[in-house]
Amino acid sequence: MKAEWYQTASFHMVLLALGLLTFLSTLIAWPVSWLLNRRKQKALDRMQSLARWTAALACVLCIGFIAGFAPLLATSINDLAYGVPLSLLACSRCASSQRC
Repeated sequence: MKAEWYQTASFHMVLLALGLLTFLSTLIAWPVSWLLNRRKQKALDRMQSLARWTAALACVLCIGFIAGFAPLLATSINDLAYGVPLSLLACSRCASSQRC
């Protein structure tokens, strides 16, 4: 049985790349915005500043997750479709026992 277009690995890799591009563009645009606001002497209130830092941290964590998970997807995409890949089992066992 042929997979639908939205079930193919190439479609999911495109989605992964678009998500990563979105996070990276956000991390580039925010420092530029900060420099422009600082140059104009436009100060942000405390809540706006906290929201920006929280969103930046979320972007960094998502990029880290994607960077760590992408090699797993690239090497064992078929194993992931039909079960749990051995590399994921090894990572989870290593993390749970705190010794590899």
